Amino acid sequence: MPFSRLNQSTCPENVLRLEPQSDLVVELHLLPGEEPQPVQVSVGLFFTDQRPSRTGYMLRLGRQDIDIAAGQRDYVNADRQDVYTYDNSAANRLNPNRPPRRVTFGP
Repeated sequence: MPFSRLNQSTCPENVLRLEPQSDLVVELHLLPGEEPQPVQVSVGLFFTDQRPSRTGYMLRLGRQDIDIAAGQRDYVNADRQDVYTYDNSAANRLNPNRPPRRVTFGP
């Protein structure tokens, strides 16, 4: 599948700040096969001097307490993240803002 070229000029809100001394880690989940197969990983980075218009975040799902017994065929590993919604309209009688105002993360 070709690399999708989403950069600052075509998608200005799709940017994250890269802090100095950051590491880039690529984790591949491969399955053993009959014959060796070549693996070619590509990463596209676009740099700009413009600050991001939105703050990105990472949501990591996964467990580190995996302990699968030898020979076990039915191991299940699950994780979940509850996502909530907020009614920021005048119809929400519990909305503390009258009239409603924009709500953002942080101070």
